Parts: sequence; C-alpha cells; structure tokens
Amino acid sequence: MKRNLKGLYLIGSLAILVGLFGIMGCSTTNPLSVGQEETPILTKGLTISVSDTINAATGGEIAVGSSNFIVSANSISNDEEISVSSYTGTVNNKSALVFEFGPDGLVFSKAATLDVAIAEVSAKAKYAKLYYYDPNTGIWTLQSTSKAIDGRVLFAIYHFSKYAISD
Repeated sequence: MKRNLKGLYLIGSLAILVGLFGIMGCSTTNPLSVGQEETPILTKGLTISVSDTINAATGGEIAVGSSNFIVSANSISNDEEISVSSYTGTVNNKSALVFEFGPDGLVFSKAATLDVAIAEVSAKAKYAKLYYYDPNTGIWTLQSTSKAIDGRVLFAIYHFSKYAISD
C-alpha cells in the first residue's frame, strides 16, 4: 500500500510540475519580426541618476558615472533642468547600457553628445551601437554605430527619449 501511495504522490507531483511549466512557457505575444528589439529588462542593477540646469547660451555637460552628456551652446532655446539616468539592461539579447533623459520630448537644434567609455559596453568591443526606444511601437531602432577612439564612443542625440548602447 505504501508503494502505491508513493507512486501516486510522484505522479501527482509530476503532473503539477508539467502543468506549471506549460502555463509559464506559453506566450500570447507575437514573436518579434526581423529588425525589432525587445524592451530592456526593467529589473536593473545600480541606477545612476543626475540632473543639472543647462544654460541655453553657453551649453554645458553632465557627468553620469564615466559617461558624459554634452549640450552645445545655443542648441536649446531656454535654460533647462536636464536629468539623465543610466543602468544596464538587455537589448537584442545583449547586455546594454540604457539611458533615460528628461524632460521628455526636449529637442536640440544642434545635436547633443553622449560620450561613453566603451569598457562600460563591452571589454572587447571596438564599435558600439546606439538604439532608440519608440514607446508607440515598443521597438528598439538602430540609430547609429560609433567606433571607439581612445576607449570612448560618441553618439549624437537630437531629442530626449530612452536610448541603449550595446556592442
């Protein structure tokens, strides 16, 4: 009798596990089509957040860890309180450095520059890619590729949104 009960417990436990894995493995979303990227993992490690007022006439620079965000003189019409947050996430199944800027929708008449240490992206990379996240479509779009020079990559930023840099 004890053998029969053990067998029933084993079969019951296996049935429950199979059911749970079946539920967890099902997805109701469509697979991404070619060229589409997924949203970065929002469970993130250390987030660095910095804000500062940038003078419209003189421009300015905001240091975010070992990265720098540089605004050219006369590229914004008014002085602005600019915030920059940086954390690691995943884009296109690769580790990425994600940047979120504010205020939302700010546009520059001359591109601002995002200056990043390539080592923060990858220890071996010679190039890095900048992706823009479109919240309307949920798609990451490749904006540009930059070659590392003296251990740094530079990217032009024309408007505030969510960006990611990966190798």
